This record gives sequence, C-alpha cells and structure tokens, in this order.
Amino acid sequence: MEYKKTLAIRFAKAWSLQLYSKNLRDTNRYHLRSDMKGIRNGIIKEFGINMKPYDSNTELDEENDDILYDAIANSGKTITLYDLIEWFNEQYNSIREEAKDLPQLQFPVYKWEKGKMEDTSFVFEDFCDFPFNLFFTDSKEKNDEYIRRRLYISIERDGTCRQGICAMGPCYGDEKKIDSISEDVIKEYIEISKKYENYLKAFNFLRRTNTEIDNSQFQKKGPLTTAIIGGDPYRNLTHFIVHYAHGGNEDAYYFTYNLGEPTLGVPILNFFEPFAVGDVLSEQEDIRNNNPHILAKTLRVNKEVLPFKIK
Repeated sequence: MEYKKTLAIRFAKAWSLQLYSKNLRDTNRYHLRSDMKGIRNGIIKEFGINMKPYDSNTELDEENDDILYDAIANSGKTITLYDLIEWFNEQYNSIREEAKDLPQLQFPVYKWEKGKMEDTSFVFEDFCDFPFNLFFTDSKEKNDEYIRRRLYISIERDGTCRQGICAMGPCYGDEKKIDSISEDVIKEYIEISKKYENYLKAFNFLRRTNTEIDNSQFQKKGPLTTAIIGGDPYRNLTHFIVHYAHGGNEDAYYFTYNLGEPTLGVPILNFFEPFAVGDVLSEQEDIRNNNPHILAKTLRVNKEVLPFKIK
C-alpha cells in the first residue's frame, strides 16, 4: 500500500526526465516513449553522473531515476509545472484586467457557401512575431463548419496595419481584405498582444493535447500533455489541465487548476489505475488531503525547449 501511495510521484519524476529531453518538440508520436533509456543516458552524460549507462539489458530503476531527477531539478534549467501554471495564471489575470474594455472582434461576414451575411465572432488562434501577425478564427466554424474562416491583423514592414479574412476549405482558399475593424481597435489589439507576447505564445503552445482531434499539436508538444479550457486568452479562460503517464492499460494521472483566481487553489485530481482492486485508501485521496500541489511541484519541464520565455 505504501508503494501505491507514492506511485503518482514516482511517475511524475520519470515523466520529468522525458520533459527534459531536447526532443520534446517536433517529435513523432512514439519516439520519446521508445527512447526512455536513451533520454536517461543523455542526462547521465550531460551532468557527468557516476552511473552505468543503460543498455538493452538494463532495467529502468526507480532509485536511479531519483538521482537523474535530482540532477535536472538542481540544474537551473527546469521549471516545475506549478511555477509555470502560476506564472500563466498571473499573466491571464493581468491581461484580462487590461482587456476588459477591449472590443470583441464581432461583425457581419458574408459567407458565400451559404449565400448570406452572418454575425461572426472571432477568437484568438495564433501569434507570429515577425512580421507581426495575430490570427483569429470564427468561433462557430472552428468546430462544425465546412469552410473555416481566419481573421488576421498584421503590421507590415513599413509600419502600416492590415486586416483581412481567409476562407479555407478542403479544396479551396481565398483571401479578402476588410475594413470592419477600426484603426483604434487594431492598435489596441496589437499593443496588448505585443505586451503579452510570451503569454500568448504559451497559450497557443499549452492549450491542446487531445491527439484524437489534433495530432499536429502533439507533434509540437511531445509528452508535455497540457490543455487549457476557454478559447479567449484575453478575457475568458477557466481551467489548466495536466495529464501524464500513458493511460490505456497503464496508470494515468490528471490534475486541473482553476484559472482567473488571485492564487492557485487546490487542484482537482483524477487518477486512473486500470488494475487497482480492493477498498483501500486511494493515492488520490492521500495526496489531496496531505499535499495537493505535490504533483505539479514534482513535474518539471526543460525551460530551454519551451517556445516562450517565463519572466
């Protein structure tokens, strides 16, 4: 039973070794899972740890993982998921306060495939800093429409502002410049987005992980399985979700923090142990009652592989 109570922490340390890997981004689906020994050998070599490298006959060992984990934790190169989420929540609270009077990007759009005008609300989708571009998608089309529209706001190299809508379909795409957004509103969006550039990059990187609906995001994030609920990073986010371990026939661990509160409250915990039997004190309840933040404070990610800076 004591072993079972610490299993979530043990997996968090092992998962952190994967999150330290330089292959975190732009990896294929199974690369990190199949190269667990290679990742550990890389850490042994980088920090000159007095440990025999893993080979095909060496079994993974919890005691050795503790040594490797301590090496990356003390390197100054990693950040805990708790600190990352805390920074993100602070940034969200700050931008939400500054954006409270920022107009919604909502106006009529002619949808040629339907032959009519429709009142359309656009939500943030992506950010590109050179040249400066903001991208927004139709909040309805994002999930259930055949033709998807993307609104862009950009600053050209000569300093002029530009706005337009791209209509994208399976075999067709067109672009149309518009003047639906006033220059003042464009400038407001650009100024606040520049100020919170790293936050918006973080939102775009951290928000999606469901590989069933977005395999491309998995390619970017590898084993950093996080998600953010709420489509509007300027005004309306609600939850930050973290998942680690594989699930399926193996254990899986989830925790969720509320966003938008002054400080991070107690997370919601959900553990899935497919072969757990018996009516015993669950590891989930033990952690919730005694140290609810321990999972977020144990999980670590290599700051050098994140596409944004935490200030």
